[in-house]
Amino acid sequence: MLLRKRCRHGPCGLQLLLLLLMLACALLMVAMLRPPPRAPRPARTAQAAPRSPDAGYRLHFGESQEWVLEAEDEGQEYGPLEGLPPFISLREDQLLVAVASPRARRNKTQGRRGGSYRLIKQPSRRQDEEAPERDWAAEEEDGAVSEDEPTALNLEEAFSARIPLQRALPEVRHPLSRVVSPVIDVIDWKNFQYYPSKDLQRGVLDWKLDFHWEPLPERERKTLQSPISPVRSPVVPSGVVAIDRHYFQNTGAYDPLMSLQGGENLELSLKVWLCGGSVEILPCSRVGHIYRNQETHSPLDQEAALRNKVRIAETWLGSFKETFYRHSPEAFSLSKAEKPDCTERLQLQRRLGCRMFHWFLANIYPELYPSECRPRFSGKLHNTGLGFCVDCQAEGDILGCAMMLALCSDSRQQQHLKHTSRKEIHFGSPQHLCFDVRQEQVILQKCIEEGPAIHQQHWDFQENGMIVHVLSGKCMEAVVQENSKDLYLRQCDGKASQLWRFDNISSVDK
Repeated sequence: MLLRKRCRHGPCGLQLLLLLLMLACALLMVAMLRPPPRAPRPARTAQAAPRSPDAGYRLHFGESQEWVLEAEDEGQEYGPLEGLPPFISLREDQLLVAVASPRARRNKTQGRRGGSYRLIKQPSRRQDEEAPERDWAAEEEDGAVSEDEPTALNLEEAFSARIPLQRALPEVRHPLSRVVSPVIDVIDWKNFQYYPSKDLQRGVLDWKLDFHWEPLPERERKTLQSPISPVRSPVVPSGVVAIDRHYFQNTGAYDPLMSLQGGENLELSLKVWLCGGSVEILPCSRVGHIYRNQETHSPLDQEAALRNKVRIAETWLGSFKETFYRHSPEAFSLSKAEKPDCTERLQLQRRLGCRMFHWFLANIYPELYPSECRPRFSGKLHNTGLGFCVDCQAEGDILGCAMMLALCSDSRQQQHLKHTSRKEIHFGSPQHLCFDVRQEQVILQKCIEEGPAIHQQHWDFQENGMIVHVLSGKCMEAVVQENSKDLYLRQCDGKASQLWRFDNISSVDK
């Protein structure tokens, strides 16, 4: 017989059931209050997308860009600002990213903005080398930008661990004499709309010494190794420029007698080019600029800018300053009324061993050459192999005349030719005719001032004596046919009938 003991205070089953019910309620409350654990995010590697003219180089993180950056402090998280994906910086170990930090969110009521830009640095691959201490004073003096917030280090470490940055550009030590400018995009001063430039452009100047943007010429495009390669520019825009501080000071800095009312970028660019440096624009670097309304320029500002141009002309243009004064009569009048004192800048030219402005026109910006440009070679054009001179013996209208060889004569004006620095060969009389090509035969046509057809009249006189037609790449050759010795284009092989010489040589200024 089984005996069952009774509980003193009531049935035991009821107490056990009540206890289990209370335990279940407690577990349910804990589960509701505690958030589910964060699912581990798959590791993704940033890939550089093809360049977009509107947005530049962006990083893609697979199908979704909803990623979160975690700091060492578990109570803080960092995420990208909406519409501002990260951009690749110029260095392989850095990334510029727009982030929204909780500190900024908490301070929004105090007037601070809810986001900022961070420069993320990848730790050096050389783990065996000790990182040197940073000289903050020196960096600030040289214009370096630093981030000194307590959370910046955590942000860098977390980002570097998440996104491995790959080498984007070769490791090249740039010369200190290189002056660099970003691409300047336009911000409308009326509505602050941003207008990014879509094509590669360079800064140029005209004979009024005004700055302009122009599309990059085809010959310059062919020299670029990639779409992000630095672009050689005759002039940099004003306002934003990167230059080594010591080089800037040792080359005279800005002209102290010029007011900062316009033209200082032209003076800096010409000085750098003529004194051994170079000027470039970086397609990867972009800066938006709000251009002032032209109506806001006072007459005093315009007069100050004109006075600056006169100083540039008197200092750097040499004999070409007369061309500037012909295009700007008001500047000519100002130069006569107020003769500028350029003694200090002229002494700087001699100290630095600067070239003449003619060199700038011939090697950096030949498109600026005035129509009355000086010849590089002139006189009779002799053929070395056959011993005759180039001539045109047509009667009456000589337009379209086929060039040929004839006995050399000092008295024939038709044999007096000029090869200019614009690479044109001008006929002796009349002088508005230039060497041209029709079905590979050299003829006379009217000189073309502008347009795509101008390259049809460009000839490169090489040091070995060959004259190369720039457009076709073929050489001018004297071809003997029965009783005539006409000029044709042939493949360059250096034979004697392809070798030429002028009577007079005026070399480009060194």
